[in-house]
Amino acid sequence: MGRIAVHEFVSLDGSFEDPSFTAAYGFTDGMAQALGALTGGSDAILLGRRTYEMFAPAWSTRTAADDPRAPFFNDTPKHVVSATRTAADEWQNSSVLGPYDADAVRALKARSTGIYVSEPLPT
Repeated sequence: MGRIAVHEFVSLDGSFEDPSFTAAYGFTDGMAQALGALTGGSDAILLGRRTYEMFAPAWSTRTAADDPRAPFFNDTPKHVVSATRTAADEWQNSSVLGPYDADAVRALKARSTGIYVSEPLPT
């Protein structure tokens, strides 16, 4: 059974819905190392619909030459939690898990060595 590793960019005032606040501060080597530790132990990615729809166009065309993290995001199986999507064909290795269901997430965790999550899922 794997572990679920959640990564969030959160401002001091608790804002996490808009990551643009991080743009002015750049992406440091320390941030890259921390994210690398999370993604390095993951063989699956779990995304909410909105994050999937934001990530798919941003990552699906990137190569390792563009960004060394691109192979992880493009090659790793991605599972989308969504009550409205029926397919996730815009980005390779993506599938819809269905609406939020704790048992479905537990089953995914049971068959994974590690799951990378880039946002909190609905509870």
